[in-house]
Amino acid sequence: MMTLTPTFMSLCRQSRGVVAVGALCLVLLLSSAARAEGELGAVLPEYQPAKLPSGTLSSVGSDSMGGLVRVWVDAYGKLQPNVKMAMVSRGSAMAPAALIEGTADLGPMARPMKQAEREDFIAKYGFEPTQVRSALAAVSIFVHEENPIEEISFGELDRAFSVERRRGDEASPRLWSNLGVSGSFSNVAIELLGREQNSSPAAYFKQRVLLQGAFVPQLMTTASLDSLLEAVTLNRGALAFGEFVSVVPPGVKVLAVSKEPGERAYAPTVDTVVDGRYPLARFLNIYVVRTPGEPLDDSVKDFLRFVLSRQGQQLVRQEGMIALPPEVVAEELAKLQ
Repeated sequence: MMTLTPTFMSLCRQSRGVVAVGALCLVLLLSSAARAEGELGAVLPEYQPAKLPSGTLSSVGSDSMGGLVRVWVDAYGKLQPNVKMAMVSRGSAMAPAALIEGTADLGPMARPMKQAEREDFIAKYGFEPTQVRSALAAVSIFVHEENPIEEISFGELDRAFSVERRRGDEASPRLWSNLGVSGSFSNVAIELLGREQNSSPAAYFKQRVLLQGAFVPQLMTTASLDSLLEAVTLNRGALAFGEFVSVVPPGVKVLAVSKEPGERAYAPTVDTVVDGRYPLARFLNIYVVRTPGEPLDDSVKDFLRFVLSRQGQQLVRQEGMIALPPEVVAEELAKLQ
């Protein structure tokens, strides 16, 4: 597997004769997207620290949410120095058990609780766990803007990116014609690009699309989304996965995605991500124990208020994820009352 470094990208620009104007447009569009997201954040509630006694909150759960939870914890600790935070990020499956055993106050999960996990929780407490949606995460599929392809299925992505091809035994596509593209693009070789394997987008893509199959060795990875998008603009044969973008830069096309061939494919938008139609998106949750009719623990409530605040959701964006729409934030805040 090859990592595309800034030096490598610079050489590509020189060899391909890419003009500075194109790069400038990319930067300006990405900056515009950041500004637009910042304006959205202005309508979310501002976090005002509550007066809390000294204490400790423990978080046990998702490893793919670990980076996000860490930045929340670090920022929250500066605003609430009396509250110490302990974190364990080893997988979503750890959260229900830790909540049941009483060893965690917060259970971050990058998926909903499974039925068996809910039943175990109810057997212990006699009531349902409280699920607080804390962020949205989505993976987009990118190609060069000249590529005529408009949509792709999970099976086709699995064939392209996985050594094991757990969704079927068909041969790996080498040319774009193998994915149904005709015309001048039919004989263009597919060049696979993606984010680093230790990144959240790569972990989710591997779990959701490849069914935990191994990535092909020819996958070229980048350390940032900006580098990935630039690599796509430089490579006519690019097929790439990376974080959701609200504004698509010049030189890049975002594909609609379907779970099965023949099913309707959906492009990633805030609407299709929120309502679940886009199949490569998910809510990131924090589960807590709350007895019906009784107030939530003050420290737990205050931390969740921070997560759902303008400051907390701005950190979501900084981590390459999608901030919750204001109406979802309002629904989740109501659960804390």
